[in-house]
Amino acid sequence: MPTSACQSLLPGVAVFLSAQNNEQDRRRSLQDIVAKIQSCSSSISDLIEGLGQSLVSDDDTERGRAALLLGEVVALASISANAQPTQEHLVQFLSSRLADWPSVHGCLKGIAGLISSDHGPPAANLLCPVVKALLKVHISSLAQADRMLALTILLQALQVCLKRQRLLAACCHACAEQL
Repeated sequence: MPTSACQSLLPGVAVFLSAQNNEQDRRRSLQDIVAKIQSCSSSISDLIEGLGQSLVSDDDTERGRAALLLGEVVALASISANAQPTQEHLVQFLSSRLADWPSVHGCLKGIAGLISSDHGPPAANLLCPVVKALLKVHISSLAQADRMLALTILLQALQVCLKRQRLLAACCHACAEQL
């Protein structure tokens, strides 16, 4: 049985997933879901519970919309670095779904939102599963916007690695000077 917080998200989830609704209705339901999560009356976990079987549905369109809703909410809700376990679980889930073609767009949006948040550079443990998953995706086959997102994510991962390498080199150099 869904929790009451999850149940409060179900009408918005239904609107977003329905093929009969237009883009304006979906945008409104997305804003409502994000507002509930940002106000702490619901959580990302409640959203995932509300999406339920839609995330693994046999229907490509439904699965793609469910991934898009999750990705959009994750990107817009700005998950704080204090929610490290939540970030790690989301990154792992979204990265694993990059292998599912209908889910790629939504997953890329969510990953980009998670690793480019205003809370500083992402932790290496967040980047590893993303880079591994992206290296298995044929990026040149993606739509232009998705290629841009994928390449931006890879660039950000590379920049974090280079900063860490410079920091490590500076530490080694400082230690060597003390010897």
